[in-house]
Amino acid sequence: MRFYQSERGIKKTIRLLVSRHRSKSLPTVPNLGNLAKQLSALEAKLGSVSVAVVKAPGRAVFLTEELSQALGSQQELSLTCPSNSR
Repeated sequence: MRFYQSERGIKKTIRLLVSRHRSKSLPTVPNLGNLAKQLSALEAKLGSVSVAVVKAPGRAVFLTEELSQALGSQQELSLTCPSNSR
């Protein structure tokens, strides 16, 4: 019983600490397909991007705020610029 309570307390503390680092705004990329397209389009401008595996439950892709902002500005550009693909 004490082990369970201790484990539950640790998990609660972890959730609290992680929540402080999560962005409060909605993600600029709504799905994995759009994320892949935007990363591909920005490849030359981004240069080196680190990729790391994070031990976390479920299936998720985490972005740094800097990369998210770069992708958001790229998305805004693609919405305002005329498309050449016809």
